[in-house]
Amino acid sequence: MEVKSFKQKQSEMTNKVLISKVRHQISEMAKTGGRSHIMNVPPDISDTDMILSELADRYEKSISICKFNIESPLVVKMATEIRTQFMTSNPLRNPELVDREMRGYICEMLNAISF
Repeated sequence: MEVKSFKQKQSEMTNKVLISKVRHQISEMAKTGGRSHIMNVPPDISDTDMILSELADRYEKSISICKFNIESPLVVKMATEIRTQFMTSNPLRNPELVDREMRGYICEMLNAISF
């Protein structure tokens, strides 16, 4: 199987199915003292190393998505909306300074609640 089609088959596996396979493999390895570890050449989509690697890749991707900075589209959108409301009640404040402050606060908040 080509690497591209292998990766596609892996990515088509739902998170629920992947987690189920990982738990099953871990359970089997615990029962057999690791002898049930499956690692074929060429690799198969349900090999122990392949499903654990896919799980790690998805986890890594999910945590990288959760990291926000002041240029993140969500942060910019939220800051713009908040700035508009804030500037209405505080017309003497510098809009650029307010925008930067809002983005900083929003980043702190989003990063604190992300996992």
